Amino acid sequence: MLKVNDIVIDFAHPTDAALPYVKRIDKLVESLIKKTGGDIYLKFTTHYCQDTELFSKAGNSLGQTIKEYSNGVQIEINGTVYNEGNAEMWQYYENIKKGLNDEIIYRLNDGRRRLTFKGAGMRFNVKDKNFNKGLLYFLVYVSPCCEKIPSIAAEQNPTRHTPVYTVDMPEIEAMNVIEVTGKVISIKNKILNDLSDVQLRIFASAQNIPNTEEAPVSVLKTRLMAMVDANPNLVEKFEKDINVNPSVELQATVNRGIEGGIIVLDKRGGRRVWKYRGENGKTTFSGDLIYECPGGKDPEVCLVDFFGSHVPDLEVLKSKLEKANAK
Repeated sequence: MLKVNDIVIDFAHPTDAALPYVKRIDKLVESLIKKTGGDIYLKFTTHYCQDTELFSKAGNSLGQTIKEYSNGVQIEINGTVYNEGNAEMWQYYENIKKGLNDEIIYRLNDGRRRLTFKGAGMRFNVKDKNFNKGLLYFLVYVSPCCEKIPSIAAEQNPTRHTPVYTVDMPEIEAMNVIEVTGKVISIKNKILNDLSDVQLRIFASAQNIPNTEEAPVSVLKTRLMAMVDANPNLVEKFEKDINVNPSVELQATVNRGIEGGIIVLDKRGGRRVWKYRGENGKTTFSGDLIYECPGGKDPEVCLVDFFGSHVPDLEVLKSKLEKANAK
């Protein structure tokens, strides 16, 4: 059984309050079934298992290895997930009892209040008449003990925890690797062949590569390709920026201003403000103020947004950049 914020999740006869949660669980579990073919296997991460070499009694290697697993890890059967800023208190249980002070204790059938994950892993097969949708959802999407799987990470609990187990999806993960590799090849081809020198320098500045005005084009190409090779998470940003549209040019201009020390982030009465550096290399509180950052927001993102909606100010920045480059 599952409950969330004291709402019991009954898949067969959901209440009006439970129905939105049931629909969400059904959607995510169905997606997981499609990705795995309906045979879902949760296995220990490499942190909890190892390959052990086998030796004969005489101490000679047999040239074989076996998997050795942890004796067992205790998994909490409750967890908190923040959905659109709202806290959801989830609880998995199989029976309940009252404590000495009449408090309700949620337990598993073996009487324990934690689930022991042990052995080679845990299998959920949709064809099994005892297929436990609630437990599967809890272990994959609620418990922070599940490793973040790239293809479903957006729906998993983002709470940081040393991963205890992972979802075995070799075919899906292999397809993801192939897809990302194809995108990386396409991006590198555009870097090498499609961008003009001017576009390449703008694109490089937008990725926070320093000295893009002075560095040889060949060096910039090498740096950009190394970046996307080393960090697949940059693929989406590179794909978006490689076309060098006005928003990329804006980002590049602001980055150059910050890198060159023309724009500096300072504090004014405890608040973060962007200012132009004065002619003498110092900032002043009169005339140089550009923008005051709202609390809790990324200052650089806010600055780019500011210049994007204030064209005269952007022209001032470009003029200062031109003067700096002419020196």
